[in-house]
Amino acid sequence: MGTCTATGGEYNGARFSAEQHSNTLDLIDNATVVELMAVDGVNGDVARQIAAGRPWFEFPDPLDAIGQLPAVDDGVMLALRDGTMDGWCLQGEGRQNCCLDISCEGLGGWIGEVEVLDWESDALLEWANNGTTEDLELVCGIGPSIAADIIAARPMRGVKEFDAVPYIGAATLQGILGRDGYGCETQGSIFEEWCSLDGTCTCDAE
Repeated sequence: MGTCTATGGEYNGARFSAEQHSNTLDLIDNATVVELMAVDGVNGDVARQIAAGRPWFEFPDPLDAIGQLPAVDDGVMLALRDGTMDGWCLQGEGRQNCCLDISCEGLGGWIGEVEVLDWESDALLEWANNGTTEDLELVCGIGPSIAADIIAARPMRGVKEFDAVPYIGAATLQGILGRDGYGCETQGSIFEEWCSLDGTCTCDAE
């Protein structure tokens, strides 16, 4: 059955959200060869190599190990990321142990006195959980110290956990979110600096 622990990350150039990461971990350890091939972009060679390498959950980083397979290239990783929900998770055959709904509803909440909307929360948590130090420091109001505090707080599953990161007050948070009147001259918001990257920020603006 394996483990359902997943926080997202970048593999072979494909950025995975926590939900996409968890869903792909579920697929690679539980789907048959035929079911693997039902994911658009996964051919027979890839499916057989994935099945032969099990159990993947025993690897320190299963998706990194998958990325080392001879038949797996950047296109296959993108296929796993983008096709697992429809090709595996929504099949509902009772063997989907770790699939998570890729949904924005209910993600939002209050961080201090600032209300963070559902789609903003998706972007905020994706950036906070998956960005490198350099990615974090590109965003308005974030320097080395706060970037280190964000990394130390991982994994963050909700906005309440982000609220616990030291030295992020209302003004800094509004700058991170790109709210009117809170911009920075040399740094952008998470939507400018992070959501422009492929595979990030899966929720549409409300």
